[in-house]
Amino acid sequence: MSKDIEFNSKSSKDKIISILKQDETSSDIKIEDDEINDFAKFGVSFGIGAFVEPLRILHKSQEMTPIVASNVFDRIERKEILNKIDINKLSFDQEIEFISSNFNTLCNDDFIKWCKIEKNHDYVEQIIINEKLHIKNEDQLFSFVMAMNKEGNNFINLFSRINLEFCSVESCQEIYEFAKKKNIFKGPVFECIAKKLLYDKNQKFDSTKYSSRYTKDTINEIKEQSTFYLKDENKYQQMQIESLKGGVPFSLYD
Repeated sequence: MSKDIEFNSKSSKDKIISILKQDETSSDIKIEDDEINDFAKFGVSFGIGAFVEPLRILHKSQEMTPIVASNVFDRIERKEILNKIDINKLSFDQEIEFISSNFNTLCNDDFIKWCKIEKNHDYVEQIIINEKLHIKNEDQLFSFVMAMNKEGNNFINLFSRINLEFCSVESCQEIYEFAKKKNIFKGPVFECIAKKLLYDKNQKFDSTKYSSRYTKDTINEIKEQSTFYLKDENKYQQMQIESLKGGVPFSLYD
């Protein structure tokens, strides 16, 4: 196997080798569901349609199966494989919407690792900009965006999707330190900071506007706190950062 194929399991690789040695006529080897993707990837790479067919059958049999956390990423991988050889491309809209609407529970270290895989980069922004995005609070989204930009600036545009006005003081401080370190007080990062600077804390919070974005507990917490998470405001009210023009100081924390 000279081509670089990333197998999900060693067992599938061993079975493929065994089948090839028997001229693909072996009837003793059973392909398990968790091995089907590996067989299909091999079939696509080497132009062996028989290795892809089990995936086609599985996909058709599960088209009406509800999307859940345990199958959503596998569904995406299966569609990616089939799209490499099929003229009629499969859509990922349902999977993206599911991830967005369940972001508050799906966002963990494993999810971030999945997002950082290069072939998955295109999905990340689709997930964040989806109108069904449901997050625990803005700090959760902020932490995700920061994690995605830890090693580089590939996802800087995601900062524009954060409502920093509803973030904690700690998040406000972190984004400033991040911007200062990377010298990027412009574009999406500055747009994010500006939302905080221009927000009138005394205006009435429109809960209907954010009803699908936040959990009920978060909405209630925002409505009850006139200072929107600034529980340590006294501690940070003296902290100043300089504006882009003329070094005029302004506060990010009050």
